[in-house]
Amino acid sequence: MNSRFKKKWIASLLLFAMILSMLLQACGKDNGKKSGITLYNLNAEHTEFITEKYQPKETEPLPQAEELVKKLSDGSVEGERVRPLPRDITLQDMSLDQDTGLLTISFSRAYSDLDGSDETMIRAAVVKTLLQVKGIDLIDFQVDHTELTDASGNVVGAMDAASFVDGMTSKTSPKQKKTFVLYYPNGDGSALIKEERTISYSSNTPAYRTILETLQTKPSSKKARAAFPSSTQILSLSMAGGICYINFDSSFSSQSSNLPMRTSVYAIVNSLTELSSIKGVQISVDGENLKLDEEDMKTVFTRNTALLPEEGDSTK
Repeated sequence: MNSRFKKKWIASLLLFAMILSMLLQACGKDNGKKSGITLYNLNAEHTEFITEKYQPKETEPLPQAEELVKKLSDGSVEGERVRPLPRDITLQDMSLDQDTGLLTISFSRAYSDLDGSDETMIRAAVVKTLLQVKGIDLIDFQVDHTELTDASGNVVGAMDAASFVDGMTSKTSPKQKKTFVLYYPNGDGSALIKEERTISYSSNTPAYRTILETLQTKPSSKKARAAFPSSTQILSLSMAGGICYINFDSSFSSQSSNLPMRTSVYAIVNSLTELSSIKGVQISVDGENLKLDEEDMKTVFTRNTALLPEEGDSTK
């Protein structure tokens, strides 16, 4: 073998090896078989996510999405982990618009029996799982082929990764400072006192969680009081479609102070709706929707200006 031919042969071999390596890497990225899918399950109380790795058998987007939904509704329980979709909720059909990446899912009518924060957590678990499928960028929920609506009757619409924030924080996450407008009850609970607070909080924490936790603390004004007891536990907190869903433990409604429940509720609602992304608030106590009046069927509270202070009557 002469020198010139030998050099050409080695160059060709190296080129072939390079092309083969690139093809293998591309295949690995396309099918995602090595990484698998993270399934978002729930704990028994439906207050937090419990994840696990799963390797789908299907490789095409639509069949893979169908496989994942069936996996999330198989009814299995393992330790603290439960599948998010109840067995009585069945998948009617599913379609994918390949141009927009919009996946439309229609569940049976039993889905409409889900209530408040439970529904939000279940929906978040399904959406977070399915958005990992290559080719799916948006997800639209339907119930019996009719658009899913929130507690106010508004269409939820297409959801993406930004539609849900689970509020998980990290000790190593950077801090940020922001000034919030908060409303605290006055001494006798007959009105609200406006207060501006500059708060340093984790960049991984949603602003609405920071506001809610701050309302449990002592306000700056001596004329005001905390909106609800510091001992009250926030069992779950999420936001979707402009509605903030809060689930408190029973101490929220059984607080020993003489603070009227209406004032506590609207201290929370008026503070949260200062955020442009929040239009209403649904409050649950141990999973049951809170109602201020037995005759009032409203479960999503909106801003109440009647309790707000006169302009200029604020505590800086």
